[in-house]
Amino acid sequence: PFFCLCGAMAVETLRATSLPGTDNVACGDVCLPTAIVHRCYKIAEVIERLEDATKRSGGNPGRSPGDGNGMPTLCLEGNTESCCLPTAIVYRPFLFSFHFISYFCDSLMINSVAMLKKLLVSLLSALLCISVVAEPEIQSNGNQNETDVKIDEKGNVFVAPLKYHISSDSTAEVIWDYSSYKKLESVVIPSEIRVDGHVYSVTIIGEKAFSGCSGLTSIEIPSSVTSIGNEAFSFCSGLTSIEIPSSVTSIRNSAFSCCAGLTNINVATDNQIYTSENGVLYNKDKTELICVPNGKKGKIKIPSSVTSIESWAFSECSGLSRVKIPSSVTSIEWGAFTGCSGLTNIKIPSGVTSIEYGTFSGCSGLTSIEIPSSVTSIGDYAFYGCGELRSIEIPSSVTIIGYVAFRDCSGLTEIYIPSSVTYIEDWAFQNCKNLDVIIDNSEENVTVGRSAFLGCKSVKFLK
Repeated sequence: PFFCLCGAMAVETLRATSLPGTDNVACGDVCLPTAIVHRCYKIAEVIERLEDATKRSGGNPGRSPGDGNGMPTLCLEGNTESCCLPTAIVYRPFLFSFHFISYFCDSLMINSVAMLKKLLVSLLSALLCISVVAEPEIQSNGNQNETDVKIDEKGNVFVAPLKYHISSDSTAEVIWDYSSYKKLESVVIPSEIRVDGHVYSVTIIGEKAFSGCSGLTSIEIPSSVTSIGNEAFSFCSGLTSIEIPSSVTSIRNSAFSCCAGLTNINVATDNQIYTSENGVLYNKDKTELICVPNGKKGKIKIPSSVTSIESWAFSECSGLSRVKIPSSVTSIEWGAFTGCSGLTNIKIPSGVTSIEYGTFSGCSGLTSIEIPSSVTSIGDYAFYGCGELRSIEIPSSVTIIGYVAFRDCSGLTEIYIPSSVTYIEDWAFQNCKNLDVIIDNSEENVTVGRSAFLGCKSVKFLK
């Protein structure tokens, strides 16, 4: 995905900065990869020039106060006009990721060039970042020459082919640098790096360190590494297996999310915190199921030792057709089965007390589900987008149906809401166009949120 600015004003403003490469810029040139826009946003020269230009034109600095509904916005103020746009971050409830929207500035009522200049600061910075980074090596052999070391304005070091943040305790963290990593196919992370005569032990693979490296097919993690950050290998679709050494004591949620080709996560047998079985990641005593690789297909039977299915554990496992959950499970965490489009039915064991945020959102093939009488709440986005869901029985133990819980479940034709339910949150059943809703209560006794039944076929209170 790309973030684009188009229109005569955008082009004119870019050319007016007199920055290298902008004199002949055209409308289609102002498109940048989302990951670059998200990460590379501070180049001192660009900011200084654009802020000076803004002051000369009488514009005021922009703010990001939010729009009052939780959506971040970027606001730009000029002499006569102000404009607030949603930031280019779109929150997808059933997958934490970033997507960017194209804005066509000619269609906006922006009369002050100063407003647009402020918006372009991050984009121009990213544009320069793309142009100045050298092409990376395709493969790392783990050897380092001191001449390979480059230090950026933030103090981060590039030791080909990877970038690191170094700490005062003589440790180093592998950090994200997509423009350098995008052509990587095979990486051997070194156990240590040398910078200005000092030795730093590589202990952390940072948040989103290799995110989006779709060409990466092989990676070797050294025994010096103790932590793997959130989404560290997300969207590495070329990876088929990964080996976790015994030294690793922390693996954050979604470390391997959206790795469509990944079928095996293998943990060293002497690791004291984690273990694996059939390529699935668990904690050491197998009471917590942490991650099922996205490339797994067919059927999975969860071991009877498991009591908790962790957040995003099965997220985007679209090739799974069946998951058998044992009666030992008492907790199914946020987004555990989100995007499992191949699942057709599932039975929740009787020990589970709540269906959490986004647990089954995006399970577009799900036709039926059994909710036990132990469940007291159905969380936000719980079944959002389950378009093939034909029937569901809400037990009398449930007291609240969350925000957007059944939105876009167009396959539902009838649902009975028991008298125990006293809260139905905003947009809970929105766009369930074939649904007849029967509520065993009076309107006075049920708090119904905004547009909770918008687009439903009918709503009837029995009392």
